[in-house]
Amino acid sequence: MSLSARISTGLLAAVGLLAGGALAASGAPAAETARPTLDEAFASLPAAALGESRLAQTVVADAVRDSHGKPDVQKALAARLAGLLKADASAECKRFACRQLALVGAAAEVPALAALLPDKDLSHMARYALERIPDAAAGEALLAALDAAPVAQKVGIALSLGERGEAKAVPALAKLAQDADGSVAGAAAVALGRIGGPDAAKALASLLEQGPPALRPTATDAYLVCADGLASAGRGPEALGIYRSLYGNAKEPPQVRGAALRGILSVEGEKALPLLIEEAKGGNAAVLRLAREVPGPEAAKALAGALPSLPPAAQAVLLDELKDRADPAARPAVVDALRSADQAVRLAALDALSTLGDAASVPLLAQGAAGAECPERDAARRSLARITDKDADGAIVAAMEKSDAKVRAELLLALGARGAKAHGKVLLDAAGDPDKAIRMAALSALEDLADPQAVPGLVALAGKPDADLGAIEKALAAACARARDKDACVGPVAAAMAGAGDSAKVSLLRVLGRTGGTKALEAVRAAVKDPSAAVQDAAVRALADWPDAAPADDLLAIARTAEKETHAVLALRGYLRLAAAKECPADRKLKMAAEALAAARRAEEKRQALGVLGGAGTLEALKAVVPCLDDKDLKEEAAAAAVEIAKALGSKGGGDVRAAMEKVKAVSANAGLKGEADKVLAGLK
Repeated sequence: MSLSARISTGLLAAVGLLAGGALAASGAPAAETARPTLDEAFASLPAAALGESRLAQTVVADAVRDSHGKPDVQKALAARLAGLLKADASAECKRFACRQLALVGAAAEVPALAALLPDKDLSHMARYALERIPDAAAGEALLAALDAAPVAQKVGIALSLGERGEAKAVPALAKLAQDADGSVAGAAAVALGRIGGPDAAKALASLLEQGPPALRPTATDAYLVCADGLASAGRGPEALGIYRSLYGNAKEPPQVRGAALRGILSVEGEKALPLLIEEAKGGNAAVLRLAREVPGPEAAKALAGALPSLPPAAQAVLLDELKDRADPAARPAVVDALRSADQAVRLAALDALSTLGDAASVPLLAQGAAGAECPERDAARRSLARITDKDADGAIVAAMEKSDAKVRAELLLALGARGAKAHGKVLLDAAGDPDKAIRMAALSALEDLADPQAVPGLVALAGKPDADLGAIEKALAAACARARDKDACVGPVAAAMAGAGDSAKVSLLRVLGRTGGTKALEAVRAAVKDPSAAVQDAAVRALADWPDAAPADDLLAIARTAEKETHAVLALRGYLRLAAAKECPADRKLKMAAEALAAARRAEEKRQALGVLGGAGTLEALKAVVPCLDDKDLKEEAAAAAVEIAKALGSKGGGDVRAAMEKVKAVSANAGLKGEADKVLAGLK
């Protein structure tokens, strides 16, 4: 085994050994400590106690790391490390040496490590190294120490022999598996399972027959591990004998029989599927999850063929497995399952068609979606949306010509869910259908798919009597949102405003407001003066919710001059929303908040303006806030804003900040604000 491979193999175990001594590289030396030479490091190690001489350990560990690919250097280092094990060295030193020998040790170092195997404090570290030394001498040393070792060390040695896969140790371990001490016998059984092979299998079989009941779970697990090893080694018939003996024993717990059945499937493939089916027929539906262990179309056919013979719960599980396999061979059986009297089976079949369905499945799924109630309707819709057949979209369009209104509506929804952009004209035509259900389905799909090219058609629909304005509006807004050139997209929308009825205008204004852009803003500005109160209201609301700051001046003008208080309030709140935006520069924020404060007709909007001023953080903002401290309806909000500004200014505000904080203390009834004002004043002194 190469050094890099041994480093990788031992990494997790090394991390786990931190309690016995930190890794050499984990401690950084003090800056003032000079790095010793390699000879000096080796010389200082024997006397090191736990946590000491990390620098020396680092020097040696670095040398071991750097010896990769240098056999002569590794050999010399290994000899010096083995010498530490023989010396009158601390336990910490010997543990460190064992860790490094796990990386560079060879046959020559085995005797020094073997001498530590009986030691209760160092045995585990010696085994750690011996497990990783590739030379056969390491295994022989472990085997030689097995009989005479104390119980605790015997357990560890047995496990190390198993970790190494020492076939020579099988007779000794088989004898040890009969030991009266349960921990020793259990460790021997585990080791036999890891070593594997016919002899180990025979010993484990004997242990299962004659061993104590308390040992049976451990021996059974080991027997399964042994069988897995035989199967991996190409000895299928021998592995099969073990699997069948465990599966055929009704006294074994379900998890053991399940593991054995999985093993049988791994060896026999589809030949073993009848066992799976019989288990499922007996009520163990979960066992069908093992079907995924047997790939291929023949297995899919066999499983699909067994579907009708299973109870409903098992059918539902198997349909789920067939869905995951996505093998077309199972499609006919899945389609047949749609006629089941059991809803869970029908649902599973509908879901399975999401991977097994093809273009021919489209009418069936559409009819299911149109005729069923939730949750079957939803399952059918999901499968229609997910069918991957390249001809499915075309099949959906073709099926519309032969379908009634309900089915056609489902097919239209499927086009939207599938993202079938190539069929936008089909959807747009259907959006003008006399049947309302069809129109609504088409418009819903257009909301997902419509692009700017669909805008003129949608605008035309909005102008019709009894138009489905809510759905058209959503589709229009979505189409405009996808446009790169907003002005070009909203052109037809803005142009339609002139001849539209009031309801249509209101809907179109909402689209313009969501889209934004120069042309949209021009159309909305004009609509503010429309004779219709509803249209005016929609125009003001569109400006108040505009996606950018372009209508700021319009909003301020409306706030100042609007006859309707509702319009003034909406406009001012929209104006303050723009002022509060993060991207609004501080000087602009201050100007807008001050203007809003002056234009506000109600205390509510004045308070909102004060909140914006509080975030401005400038002396000018403070000066704008201070007069409001004299207003009984605004003093608390003004006090809060003044404190926030003063905190932002710090000592830069000078006398103005001092005067403002003194006034806050005088007028505010809020103890918290007074306390904050005191803190600001204290910072000014």
